[in-house]
Amino acid sequence: MASSNAGSSVEISELQRKMAQIRREMHKDVQGAVRGAQSLTDWRSIPGNHPWAALGVAFGVGYLLVPHRKTETAATAATTRDVQPIATASSRSNNQRFRPVKASFGLLAPVLIRAAQNYALNYFERWLAAHAFQSNDGDRGRLREPAEHESGDQEARTVRFPDRR
Repeated sequence: MASSNAGSSVEISELQRKMAQIRREMHKDVQGAVRGAQSLTDWRSIPGNHPWAALGVAFGVGYLLVPHRKTETAATAATTRDVQPIATASSRSNNQRFRPVKASFGLLAPVLIRAAQNYALNYFERWLAAHAFQSNDGDRGRLREPAEHESGDQEARTVRFPDRR
């Protein structure tokens, strides 16, 4: 009787361990399903999950929102011929040809300016980091006294102030 109880207790503990493992796996699966449902119902996750579709929708909405140019009818064209022509932006743009170099420069100029600004900012930050000095709390705002012999090692430099020797 003792051996059957020992065997059944081992089987029971093994069964309980398997059940606990299955519960943990089910809990993880349910958590994943909940996260998936939350991401589907959250509209802000759509552009991250589907960037090309979001771009297409944005393009379509922009096309519908921007007003279209008015076309000239034959009656209005005949009346405007009699009136002295006024140079407007729309009439100038119709007379000019499309210039791809000018258009590409217009598109690339802001990007190049931003890249130059970033380069200058990074250079300035590196310069500041290389020329930084250690200061005590009470020494803020004081100018550094030049040392007679400065070594090339940045870490070995010390800061000397006129009133402290």
